[in-house]
Amino acid sequence: MIQLPLLLALAQPVPEKLLLSCDDFDWLVEGVMSSELLTPYQKVEFISRFADGTDPSCFNTPIGE
Repeated sequence: MIQLPLLLALAQPVPEKLLLSCDDFDWLVEGVMSSELLTPYQKVEFISRFADGTDPSCFNTPIGE
């Protein structure tokens, strides 16, 4: 259950220099989505927490581009 410590670490506000990169976020999301052990709710919760700890510029691309 390696994901739980990471989830707990990302639950706290973090300085900008400690934010996940876009590549890190994508890698974590791929791992969560491929998990057969997590429920859909748990997957959404993990991804939401990862997004909170990710560089906001990763989400600035307009939809459709």
